[in-house]
Amino acid sequence: MNNDDILSKYIEKVDRDQSDLRADMREIEKKTANTLENIERRMDLRLNRIEDLIAKQNDDLNKKIPDSYSKLESKINEANREFKVMNRQFLIFLIGTFLSIAGILAAAFYQIANLIQKLQNMP
Repeated sequence: MNNDDILSKYIEKVDRDQSDLRADMREIEKKTANTLENIERRMDLRLNRIEDLIAKQNDDLNKKIPDSYSKLESKINEANREFKVMNRQFLIFLIGTFLSIAGILAAAFYQIANLIQKLQNMP
């Protein structure tokens, strides 16, 4: 074998190795692309599930808020009614107390006036 044959065989081997390397690289690129697509698809599915959960929770909250608001409003109205009743009762109590005090004072003044009159009539 001469040098030209050896060189030509070496070049052929290098060409085959480069071709095999390119084919391996293409295969690795395809696998990587498929893997990335799978990862993106799974991430999209997860994000869609999360979005659906968030939307469902928002719907649940939107249904509960008006109910809670109406319940709270009815409780406030009930408390206001009870407060008005208590105020009326307290006002009636105060009026009764003042009338009682006025009656006691009137009776005391009447008794004092009677005593003064009796003292004046005494010889």
